[in-house]
Amino acid sequence: MEVVCPHLPEEIVVEILQRLPHDSVITSKRVCKSWYDIIKHESFVSNHFHRHLKFDTNTSLLFLHGLNYYKDSLDTISYDHDHDNDHLIPYVVEQSHTIGKLLHFVRGSFFERDRIRGLHCNGIIAFPKQDTEIVFFNPTLKQFKILYTQPLLDFVSIAHGFGYDQRANLYKYVKIFQSESKYSHDDATMFRAQVCTLWINSSGGGSVSSSWRETNIILPIKNTWFDDGVVYLKSVCYWLNLSEKQPQVVSSVEQPQIVSFDMCDEKFSMIPLPSDPEVSITYQRALTVWKDESVTLFIMGKIHRDTFLIIEMWMMVVENDSTYWRKHLTIAPTIGPILEYEFLKRLDFWNQEEFLIEGRNSASYVHIMSYNIRTKRIRRLDFSLEGVELHYSTSYSKSLVSLLNN
Repeated sequence: MEVVCPHLPEEIVVEILQRLPHDSVITSKRVCKSWYDIIKHESFVSNHFHRHLKFDTNTSLLFLHGLNYYKDSLDTISYDHDHDNDHLIPYVVEQSHTIGKLLHFVRGSFFERDRIRGLHCNGIIAFPKQDTEIVFFNPTLKQFKILYTQPLLDFVSIAHGFGYDQRANLYKYVKIFQSESKYSHDDATMFRAQVCTLWINSSGGGSVSSSWRETNIILPIKNTWFDDGVVYLKSVCYWLNLSEKQPQVVSSVEQPQIVSFDMCDEKFSMIPLPSDPEVSITYQRALTVWKDESVTLFIMGKIHRDTFLIIEMWMMVVENDSTYWRKHLTIAPTIGPILEYEFLKRLDFWNQEEFLIEGRNSASYVHIMSYNIRTKRIRRLDFSLEGVELHYSTSYSKSLVSLLNN
């Protein structure tokens, strides 16, 4: 047996390294070549990710903010367990980088800041820019890679998905396109979809290579748009497919539903939404993942357009090849800062008990709040900077998945 530490066998060293936090593991790679080889190995990266996903109950948040496109900054924060607060969410700023320093090979304005949030999978976040570029970013390792793409003639992309094929151990990216005839008021709307397998091009200057291929998709909705909050769980991507019409005039064939894509089978499916929400017509829907095991639907609304807010939390249940929804709880906060904000939008679970909500107040400032489903405590994330606009946030799990490996 090879000994990588003077008094410890290799399996003990691996077990110790597996228990270390991400920053400590990254530092440990410099100790010796044996430790470097252990930490770089695919099985170590995978086991470390799943171990910490199970025991680390909090996610990190990635924010993009700035004064203009050329001075935007990426900040990552995590929950601060040592400084609990009844009114404010305690956090620690882990990283703060200017876009230009991180992406010296890409112009600073590549982010479509008001169009889409990042797509997260296994610690990697993908940022699409229309139909020309997709930038992949691992905040933990501070690594960027770019995927250059080609647009489809007479089609525009309306949804993106990024995920991991657990059968083939490959990362994949999928795009859904809609014919531009929709914008000329032509009812003959057509949809197309392309999927590609990602790998690193060693001779391409650090870019990502791809092999795009067509895959079948049928969307029986004429007037439709996709929510930008795609959800990924266990090799499947989920999108909210929403009608452009107001809820009270939507026909039965145009009711909102969920479109799913299985990264393994490369097949699309349609999942109906709950048919008996109690909230009023002034509602918003959003998807997220709870405890890394269940797709969760939030339905938020204000009764009769007044200040009484109701939030319903539904869990997706898959049994015997059938899918249905079970209402988990109804939240009706009557006090706290959430009631002071309009344009409420669900973000993600901050931990297993708290989920985050984005709201805009009367002065048009964007703030992030949390609601604890157990204690019913409402807190605000004091992350607003004077003169700086918050553009979007993406929750992610830390990982050692390197963009330098195939």
